[in-house]
Amino acid sequence: MIKTKSNILLALGIVSLFSVSAFADEKAPSFADLLNSYQKQSGYEETLNAYQQSASAQAQSSSSWMASDVGLTVHHETDVFNKDLPSRNWQVGASVDFKLPKQRDSMQKLAGLVSQSPEIEKRYSNWLASGHLRELIWNYKKAEQQLELDKQTLEVSQSLLDMVSQQVQLGERSELDKMVVEQRYLGDEMAYQVALTTFENNRNAYQKWSGYSALPSVVNEQKVATLNPQHPELAKLSFQSDQNMALLDVKRAEKSGTPSFFMGLQTDQVENQNQDSVIVELTLPLGINPESDRMVAEQKLAATQARFHLQKKRTEIELSLEQLENQLNAAAQALKASKAKLRLAEKALTLANKAYRLGDLNIQILLQTQQQTIESRKAYLNAEIEYGRLQAEYNQQAGYILGEKQ
Repeated sequence: MIKTKSNILLALGIVSLFSVSAFADEKAPSFADLLNSYQKQSGYEETLNAYQQSASAQAQSSSSWMASDVGLTVHHETDVFNKDLPSRNWQVGASVDFKLPKQRDSMQKLAGLVSQSPEIEKRYSNWLASGHLRELIWNYKKAEQQLELDKQTLEVSQSLLDMVSQQVQLGERSELDKMVVEQRYLGDEMAYQVALTTFENNRNAYQKWSGYSALPSVVNEQKVATLNPQHPELAKLSFQSDQNMALLDVKRAEKSGTPSFFMGLQTDQVENQNQDSVIVELTLPLGINPESDRMVAEQKLAATQARFHLQKKRTEIELSLEQLENQLNAAAQALKASKAKLRLAEKALTLANKAYRLGDLNIQILLQTQQQTIESRKAYLNAEIEYGRLQAEYNQQAGYILGEKQ
């Protein structure tokens, strides 16, 4: 049975070695590498190109004085009922609506804002990607650490089982002691299998989104001191607020309506004699369209809502950072306490191992001491992970993109 368990442990060790170290030769990516790869995986380049094309089209449209397409008019009249003096009329011309100066100015102001949208959207997308990558990194890191810890625990259980089995053969220990250790070993083996599955799931998710199998050489981030003045989410909301105000100016300017200009040629034929003339027509709107007031009111509401949403989001972020600051302080205290507890547990385990070998301690007390040490080690390592994760989350909430200089 001992030989069988040794073979099981060897097999698990090989799986663990492959899972954790198969990509050891892969160069550890930087945060910037992860971000670039993530955006390629997500296909964001197409979206960014669409924003750039939209901004270019807006700029081109705003620079023109034309407010509509050019309309071509072809007109013909004939007096078929007057047989004595038949007459005919031909007319051809073109018409176009054109912008008033204030309308063109307001649209150019809007186009100037829209020209900023590709860069704003790029930073916002990178910030969202950073949040997802931070989550993937720390899930992967935690699962990797848990797998290694459970592997070490299983190795300790195997060593203890080997030792107790030899002592049973020599008559120094009872079969009951061996059964107790075997039960412990089987429990540790199950925990290892669960940890291995969790690790593989998190590694696969990380690899799918980042394009890498290896974690960055350093995953811990230095916590920032203040909210990023160029916070990508706030910058986008601020842009949307400004854009809505610019659209409000456009709607107000459009209340005056758009003048229309027509120019054409006309030929009149009476008694086989042609008379040619030039037609010039200018139509000026009176600006009394009741729909204009409704559209201005709706746009004013949209601008007010956008400004309110910006202020609300800023307050939410500030409150979130305060809460994360408190969580970080608590996590630092928990890390300090768990480290002290681990030192005591390791000392107790050393004494328990010595007492067991001398026959002064039964197997149940040794296993209990081992379990307490394992739990203390898990608590300490989890506290380390939690503190690092909270630092990353704080930087995310503060508006910093992965790899961005702070």
